[in-house]
Amino acid sequence: CAPNLDATITDMQARCRASGKHFTILTLGQIAFKRIMGLEAKRDRAFLACDYQAYPHWHEGYKAWGSAADHPSYLMRGQTHLLPVLQYCVQRALEVAEHGVPDERPWYLLDPMAAVFKQWVKDYLKALALDPTIEMAYDIETPYKQGKNEDEVEADEDGTILRVSFCYRPNSAVSVPWTAEYLPYIEEIFTAGGTILSWNGILFDDPKVRAHVRFPVSSVDAMMGWHVLNTSMPKGLGFVTPFYWKHVRMWKHLADSKPSFYNAVDAEACWRNWQGIKQDLQTNRLW
Repeated sequence: CAPNLDATITDMQARCRASGKHFTILTLGQIAFKRIMGLEAKRDRAFLACDYQAYPHWHEGYKAWGSAADHPSYLMRGQTHLLPVLQYCVQRALEVAEHGVPDERPWYLLDPMAAVFKQWVKDYLKALALDPTIEMAYDIETPYKQGKNEDEVEADEDGTILRVSFCYRPNSAVSVPWTAEYLPYIEEIFTAGGTILSWNGILFDDPKVRAHVRFPVSSVDAMMGWHVLNTSMPKGLGFVTPFYWKHVRMWKHLADSKPSFYNAVDAEACWRNWQGIKQDLQTNRLW
């Protein structure tokens, strides 16, 4: 059926150009997604093991945006709680077809020198003094956590922390190694008195950090907020993020190849998700 599919795609490309739309392909099920995006089960195993649904995926060959959702036959086999995800993916595909996907270029400070990170912390403290309602999201990476979803991990006996990232505003984050030269400034952030956000911090990140530096008595676990809203849904950061950060590209497969970037996106995703989750909690009178 490949010739018929390619012919249909070529026809739709022409129709979209004529109507001023952005060519968008919504795939249902992993087989269709792999075919459209040119993915292979073995070669792209790490990519396919991550949450890829609802993200915009660019296909250079088709000059099209691809989007993925579960196949309806899968949802009918005891997975009806995921029907809202399919509905959302259809809605997003229509939005992308109408408006496209803006090329957001976040400014991330990745592995800066300690002096540069010190200045970043000073800038945060100044911003917090002007607006005490500022919320700081953070995320840590550990050997145990690598390759796992956030909702799959709990605190283990290994106290090793590889790096930490912070974000308190959109399109801006920092990721630094967890080494002695950075620890005084890391501790300044945690003890500044601002609201601290995390994703699964209650069970994992907070206890780990508390073992190394002074840490607030309490923090806000955004993942628990999501769970209050959607008790039957997965809670991994990669799964939740495209519902609140619509234009973000998939990043969870970059943990090994771009660890500092991956870590920085984690922090911004947590921050952005919490802004939407908090609003949804208030709207639904769950706040």
